[in-house]
Amino acid sequence: MRKSLTVALGLLLAAGMTTPARAATVDPLISAKGTVAFQAADNRLWVTGITANGKSLNLDMMPGTSPAISPGTGQTTVLTGTVVFQGSNGDLWAAAAGSTASKDHGVPMAPGTNASITTDGARVAFQHANGDLWTTDGRSPVDTGRAMAPGTSPSAGTASRMAFQGADGFLWTLSGGRTSYAMAPGTSPAISQDGVIAFQGATGTLWIIRVGGATTDTGYRMAPGTSPGMSTMSKDWDLTRIAFQGDDGQLHTTAASVNRLNKDWGFDMMAGTSPTVSSDGARMAFHGANGHLQTMSENDTRRDLGYVLAAGTSPG
Repeated sequence: MRKSLTVALGLLLAAGMTTPARAATVDPLISAKGTVAFQAADNRLWVTGITANGKSLNLDMMPGTSPAISPGTGQTTVLTGTVVFQGSNGDLWAAAAGSTASKDHGVPMAPGTNASITTDGARVAFQHANGDLWTTDGRSPVDTGRAMAPGTSPSAGTASRMAFQGADGFLWTLSGGRTSYAMAPGTSPAISQDGVIAFQGATGTLWIIRVGGATTDTGYRMAPGTSPGMSTMSKDWDLTRIAFQGDDGQLHTTAASVNRLNKDWGFDMMAGTSPTVSSDGARMAFHGANGHLQTMSENDTRRDLGYVLAAGTSPG
């Protein structure tokens, strides 16, 4: 794996970018302007716009893991943002989508897990090799002491709003601790900057915790072993867009409001993978059943970009 000597300290929030990253993602999530990061079939980190223009960053990823990208400020064909991922050496890495800048943070991640970036782009959350939830600003990694379920990943809305599946199989938040909601094994939650949480409950259905704490079992059945993707910076939390793979293997969407109905898009997804939503909710990306990266633009136009994703991975 290549490491640029020009990388600045910290999380690579601006190093080598055409514009600074200013917001962030949950795990995993495409940028607000449509830049998608993914692990290609060659196990290398790639980035692309939602209408193609992809390129390899020539960085090797741990097989079976997925990247996450901060939104950046570019157009759909301008590759900007900071990508965090598990490198082939098992460490937490960061890379600039628009350049060759990259950094090995030297902190080992748990096998088969992914990192997440807070909405201000200042902090990364991940499951450490010791099984605990760790966070870092790129300089000082912190062990929160909260044990996570093996093979699951945290979601970071803000530095204080993080959600994860605890080692006991229940949904936990960093600030509030253990909730009373059991999660489906091997799945991970998504959390927005306002505190909306979406997750696959032990019932196998999509659950939503809205601002204020009201909780709903939507009854929408999810594919086993998959996790929801969610917009993280909607100006109206009630319209927060949530995407998931239904138990029919197809892409579905709903919203945080109990009055927003489930929509089945009829697009087949690769088994065991999860869709991702841009932070503004306008765009989506998913691993198609044909193995290709597929995207949906602001007007809900679907495109098969033709890029072959690594087995068992999801775009970020």
